[in-house]
Amino acid sequence: CALAQQRCHDERPEPREVAGRRVICHFAEAALAAAGRARRA
Repeated sequence: CALAQQRCHDERPEPREVAGRRVICHFAEAALAAAGRARRA
């Protein structure tokens, strides 16, 4: 994953809901925000 950082290796993320989606990512909010900005550009 392009967003992977040390935290990803140290701590497995728990499944959760973000913006109505089921995600397993520490940085889901940032990824979804970046995707939204890319669509508008």
